[in-house]
Amino acid sequence: MRYTPNCYYKTIVSYFLLGVISLLSACGGGSSPSVGTPITPSSLTINPQVNQFAKGTSQQFAAIVQFSNGTTLDPSNSAS
Repeated sequence: MRYTPNCYYKTIVSYFLLGVISLLSACGGGSSPSVGTPITPSSLTINPQVNQFAKGTSQQFAAIVQFSNGTTLDPSNSAS
């Protein structure tokens, strides 16, 4: 079989397109990331549980946040 320049060009373009299509189909179109159940605060405990203290004095409080997945957080160090 004799190749003409036009036939040779078509063969190269065909192989090139086949390669591009193969690469594009291999690296794209995956599923979107799954979204889990959102974690929300379910309770806040503040200690000591007093609502009165003398004027001009200070009181240190501690807080514990419990989340819907059972984890807890002590934000006391980040509050002032």
